[in-house]
Amino acid sequence: MNEDKYIGMDVHQASIVCAVHSSQGKCIAHSIIETKAETIRDFLRGLSGTLHVTFEEGTQSHWLYDLIKPLVAKLIVCNPRRNHLLKEGSKSDKVDASKLAELLRAGLLKAVYHGAPSVRPLKELAHAYDQLTQDRVRVMSRLKMV
Repeated sequence: MNEDKYIGMDVHQASIVCAVHSSQGKCIAHSIIETKAETIRDFLRGLSGTLHVTFEEGTQSHWLYDLIKPLVAKLIVCNPRRNHLLKEGSKSDKVDASKLAELLRAGLLKAVYHGAPSVRPLKELAHAYDQLTQDRVRVMSRLKMV
């Protein structure tokens, strides 16, 4: 039976708390996995059915997006400031992951744009250029002051 599964991920530097919900909203599983590429791939490959995954935008989101996108039917990286329902009730990683899965199932999440991987190096180069320009201005101002 090919059932839809909705997975909410609460991502941290060392671990990811995952909540898997069925299309009826029933919690199927909770897992804590390492934030390592092979562990994440193994977790997702171990689930049957059509996978829908969500996690919040953060420091890990770019590489995680590139890693998960080919493995699932639908992937939404959402804006943490717009998830007002996460602020209500109990607060823990397990509860947050579960609420993300439910918001995904209900279609209440708005995706954050993650451009094509081919555009990302250009974006990173532009950011590096901007930082170098700011550093240069800061150093020149200090030299002027002295």
